[in-house]
Amino acid sequence: MPKQTAFVRALVFIGMGSTALTGFQEISVAQNTSGLVAFPSTVNFTIPYPQASASPGCASPGLLFPSVFIEFNGAAVTITGVSSSTGGNPNWLQPLCIVTFYPDSGVYVGLSLTGLPPGNYVGSLTIVTTAGTIVVPVNLTYTTAIVCYANAGVSTPARFESLSEFVGDFTANCAGGTPTASGSPIPAADIQVSLNTSLTSRLLSGTWSEALLLMDEPGPQTQRICGTSGDTETSPGVCSMTGNGTGANVYSGTVGRPNVFQGRQTGPNTITFSGVPIDPPGASGSRVLRVTNIRANANALPLAPINATPTSITEAFFTSLPADSLVFAPVSFSFPPGLPSNAGSVAFMQQGISFSQSVAPSFSQCSSQNKSLADDPSQPGASQFNVSFQENFATVLKKRNVASQNNLVVGTYNTESWFYNPAFPTFPGRGALGLAGLADAGTRLLVKFQGIPVGVSLFSPISPTVSGGPDVLRLTATDSQGAGAFSPIAGNASGIVPIPLSGGSGTAVYEVIQSDPNTFATVTIPIYAAYDSTVGLPALGTGVIYTALAPLSGSLAADATSPVPRFGVLSSSSNAFSINACACASDMSASIAVTRGGFSVSFATGRFQQNVTIRNTGPSFIAGPISLALDNLSSNATLFNAAGLSSCAAPSGAPFINVNVGSGLAPGASANVVLQFTRTGSAPFTYSTRVLAGSGGR
Repeated sequence: MPKQTAFVRALVFIGMGSTALTGFQEISVAQNTSGLVAFPSTVNFTIPYPQASASPGCASPGLLFPSVFIEFNGAAVTITGVSSSTGGNPNWLQPLCIVTFYPDSGVYVGLSLTGLPPGNYVGSLTIVTTAGTIVVPVNLTYTTAIVCYANAGVSTPARFESLSEFVGDFTANCAGGTPTASGSPIPAADIQVSLNTSLTSRLLSGTWSEALLLMDEPGPQTQRICGTSGDTETSPGVCSMTGNGTGANVYSGTVGRPNVFQGRQTGPNTITFSGVPIDPPGASGSRVLRVTNIRANANALPLAPINATPTSITEAFFTSLPADSLVFAPVSFSFPPGLPSNAGSVAFMQQGISFSQSVAPSFSQCSSQNKSLADDPSQPGASQFNVSFQENFATVLKKRNVASQNNLVVGTYNTESWFYNPAFPTFPGRGALGLAGLADAGTRLLVKFQGIPVGVSLFSPISPTVSGGPDVLRLTATDSQGAGAFSPIAGNASGIVPIPLSGGSGTAVYEVIQSDPNTFATVTIPIYAAYDSTVGLPALGTGVIYTALAPLSGSLAADATSPVPRFGVLSSSSNAFSINACACASDMSASIAVTRGGFSVSFATGRFQQNVTIRNTGPSFIAGPISLALDNLSSNATLFNAAGLSSCAAPSGAPFINVNVGSGLAPGASANVVLQFTRTGSAPFTYSTRVLAGSGGR
């Protein structure tokens, strides 16, 4: 047989009863001399004792999912036989069924554990194919300990900009063990949760955190936090409980049976739940441990390049119980690869928001802008430029909370708040547990202005325009970083309001009050610049804009006072608008000939392009800079690469583009410029030209 390259596709599945909890671990590729490959090379099972075997057998192969796939050189092979060996012990590796899972054939493996005592067992699968035979070792740990299966739940998208991003809940589903005898103390354990980045859940008092551990998925009406009146506290936040002999209804939420436990911050990336009673469920079913209200500093991890695998926030779960009391079962697959069986990915990072801005206009000192609005803020106006925020995934913008967020059936709330129960009490030294999980505000969008020339006022709407979704945002009063309680600002009759400026700087902050987790919203904020040149000329200069998700903060660790949510990424600056000197450029149209080429369409951008040549037909040198203004441009067209709008040399409002002429044009010299247009509809568009030269305003 010629030498060929091995290719792997493998999945292992254990066939037992519907109530059986099983686990396995993929380790490496098994490969024999024939070039056949199997994955995993060794299958490791950890099963709680006792288990009743209830395999469906091989009678209905169409219902069985292959447990092991075998391939050779990237192609499926036909399996002709399979057998198992269990080293002289009762054959617990059965039944073995050859099934087809198009385009591959595979082997379904059941486990027969009836009558098998607890212990460690070794076996193997011998799989015969048309390309050769391969042997896959199998190890079984059949244990009387509690066996837990880590489940990171939904790995939610996390905003890279966030310093306090909620991650998905981590759960451990546990089975087996012997329930604590009735009236006897339930064994207690310290449970520790750690992240691969800073853990920034809010501290409610001292090191007591808003992070909570919930036992057996309690409903809203049965949630009872340890320390509630009637519980037996051995120390603050640590409760003792007794067993009932069955393992069922141990965490019922009745007096003395709490099912919610508060954690403490014990390290930069670690929460510890101390002295949690963990009663083995035995035959009563499974025990579910859920860790919720974990916030993470996503911004401390690297953002993966576009089209690369996203960076994950991972969470690991540890207990102080001895290994013969509680074990975590091996996992079949981890993301990212290589995570231990007690860990999982709880979030993956993406850039949350993209920012864009319309063309920055250029104004002349002598040409008033929104004159009536400048003189009287109650008047209407016309915005000259827009600032836009685009969601890069559908859950970037989140409102603060919904009416009830203590029902675990809801799952991911898609709000800035996570699990919280306002009925929880306040404990001296531990804080107000009724505020655990509750955010200070919804997501906020911050527009920061700097360098605004003296004499210019700025206005913005109280409610921006939203496209692509039903999201609603509202202008709110905040500090300069976008923090503070929600305090909506009233606008004038036109729905606009001044942006407070001090020393040329100011901010406009919008809070999300309604959001849709299924749509990608674009928020567009019109900005109005206003001044009255007849009562005083504004200063010359260029104002700039910065944008961010807000509130902005430098707090990178858990504390009790920093805003929640909070973010750490401010955009680079972009020009908002410019105020130019009153002197107007000279109209040199009589001395400069303009020749227009034909239109073409750029396949890359979809925009119309036109090459225009200007030539000095006069006898004298024409000093630059030189601009080509497009007067009377049809309303269905926009000059995409315009440098601004004319406001000094009449007529005003015409888009213009600067022509690269160096210091100017000598007699007979020419220069080219490419115009880029966008068009609405299919009607043709027209314009006339005007050539402006010199250092004066356009």
